[in-house]
Amino acid sequence: MYRIIDVPGIFDLLAEHNFGGQTCTLKLTIDDSFLPESAGSTLLRFEEGYVQRLDAGQPDVEVRLAIEDFSSLLAGTVSFSSLYHFGLAEISDIGYVKTLYRLFAVEHKPMCMTHF
Repeated sequence: MYRIIDVPGIFDLLAEHNFGGQTCTLKLTIDDSFLPESAGSTLLRFEEGYVQRLDAGQPDVEVRLAIEDFSSLLAGTVSFSSLYHFGLAEISDIGYVKTLYRLFAVEHKPMCMTHF
């Protein structure tokens, strides 16, 4: 099981990760019914896949997700396009669905190697 508890902070930790070579400014709004203090918006600039948080600016696209869906997206267990098509992601401009798919795409899904 996994759950992101610091959405802005996770992007600081992933500053060296390449998010699919994509370029856009994303306003990411997370809803968290379990820990409402964790909910909120983060403005992110992706430049050729590398991310940095912004304090201000105009987003190209805005996305709203529940924390559980965002955690699954970032862990690579679900794609953005699947979340969108199942009505679990709101997006301000559907022209960015493919860009967001590529931003969060992973080559290999996580695997649990622990025997239960």
